[in-house]
Amino acid sequence: MKLGISTSYNYRLPLAENLKAIADAGFDFISIGGNLRHSLYHKQEGRQKLRLLSQEYGLKIDSLHAPFDPTCDLTQIQDVFAQGAVIEIKRVITAASELDVKKLVVHLSTFRPKNISKRMARIKQTVPEVLKFAEDKGVVIALENLDPDSETLFKFAMDLFESDYMRFCYDNGHEMLYNESLDILKKYAKRMVVMHFHDNDREKDLHLIPFEGKLNLPALAGQLNKLEKIPDITMECEMENCNYASAEDFLKASYDKGMRFIEMLKG
Repeated sequence: MKLGISTSYNYRLPLAENLKAIADAGFDFISIGGNLRHSLYHKQEGRQKLRLLSQEYGLKIDSLHAPFDPTCDLTQIQDVFAQGAVIEIKRVITAASELDVKKLVVHLSTFRPKNISKRMARIKQTVPEVLKFAEDKGVVIALENLDPDSETLFKFAMDLFESDYMRFCYDNGHEMLYNESLDILKKYAKRMVVMHFHDNDREKDLHLIPFEGKLNLPALAGQLNKLEKIPDITMECEMENCNYASAEDFLKASYDKGMRFIEMLKG
């Protein structure tokens, strides 16, 4: 089992410094965060730079995260915005394909959406088009669990489209904060291809380093150990709410505690 981290840990560091620090800390792979201004992966020159840097530092790009602002919300009710979201998601699918990255993490909707029934109807229109495009490009869409209202839409889409190209990004911090039953992990475990791993205080989505918040790590490890296959672990902790003087100190703690959790898991 390998350990990686998202570049979202510190968007203030220029991309080259961000990746070098990750490699120096010992991580096996990276996930490229959804802030396009940081990586520029949506542009040809940005993708070329990512290729060169990831090769230089020996880091595999395991997944891309699509932007998660309203422009990429595939459940938008108004036609013009929904079609705009389809175009944007297709654009990042193309970027993933050109980078030879097989997994694209997507927030199906924005957090706390309204008009759930209308959004369900929209899913029937937008998702098939996106899935067909993803299949043609050889990129798997990994839908991420969010808050309870978003989770309703997530479950609706996952149950409606049982495609090899519609998979699951399990975010333990979101489930811990919004739904502690772990039922979403139980239900969609066989479709899980990405795991976002972080901690919080049970009040805010702080993206803390595991073991530094209130996450019940033995319980989570117990759930994961029931699965036939546990995916590689992607740390999605961020420096913003953590008390570390430098990126190096933060990444060392993230790596050490990520490996400590992996030791709790079966091989």
